[in-house]
Amino acid sequence: MSTALAFDAAESRTASPATMSVQVAAAPALASTGIADLLRGPLRPASVISIFPTAIYLRVEPLPSPDHHGAEASHRRSSRVVAILTSDANRLPLGAILHRPATQRPLISSRSPLNASLGEGRITVGPLTVRASGWWDPRPKLPSIHPALLPEGMRELRSAVGERLHSPVRDVPAELCGQLGSLRAALRRDDVTAALRAGQRMIGLGPGLTPAGDDLLCGVLAGLTLLGHPQAARIGAGILALAPGRTTDLSLALLRHATLGQVNDELGHVIKALAGTGRLRGPLERLFAVGYTSGIALGLGLSAAVDLTNRSLRGRG
Repeated sequence: MSTALAFDAAESRTASPATMSVQVAAAPALASTGIADLLRGPLRPASVISIFPTAIYLRVEPLPSPDHHGAEASHRRSSRVVAILTSDANRLPLGAILHRPATQRPLISSRSPLNASLGEGRITVGPLTVRASGWWDPRPKLPSIHPALLPEGMRELRSAVGERLHSPVRDVPAELCGQLGSLRAALRRDDVTAALRAGQRMIGLGPGLTPAGDDLLCGVLAGLTLLGHPQAARIGAGILALAPGRTTDLSLALLRHATLGQVNDELGHVIKALAGTGRLRGPLERLFAVGYTSGIALGLGLSAAVDLTNRSLRGRG
């Protein structure tokens, strides 16, 4: 089984042709079905957003269109993000996961610009080529469209999120909690317009590649979608229409996946545990360990979605 090799810019200047042929051998990866259309589609250019020991993030540009009337903003909305991840990275719904951990340095280490492309079953970044050798589904499989959640699980989720939320170690911006309260109140009275106003104020709030405001919204959107809230599609479409230009490319992509119920593996296991598949404590701990505030924000958003959906479905019953 071929594997990707670490490749430094300094090494590239001294590598022999024989060495280069080994380094460009395709590394097998387990790819998310959330990016299957891109991987299986025609070859298209990509650009590197960032490189970390556990991940390479790429922006994949849309294919040229015969219609040249679209504005630059429209072009930006059409771009997508994919990631090449090490086996010990957080399993994102837009990722292709290698079979090696970051300690083995399977990813590229370079400060120089790198050519990148995606399609025809592979992802290429400089000398690194990754091919999809298998697939995983980032949408958790639940027993029904409106799964009955365990009451004790919902209480445990609410309690655990509240405890972490006020932890002095990892603090979610207080403004987010206020806006989440406004969004919840709006959805309780079925006011989608007011809910979107609150959601808009959360988009891009906080530092980093995935600001806490976007992580929280991902938890809300994915929860509403997977648990069958009647306004899930409208809220998701509204947030996606408001998000371009207000947050990072990676967060925008994760919001898009959340509206489809596609989530990172840690959040997916929590949702399945709430529906009665396994214990909740372990999945919650793994979720809260994601990022600095990402896991807590995702959990807070999911907790809100659980309460909103249960209230909505009880009202309809």
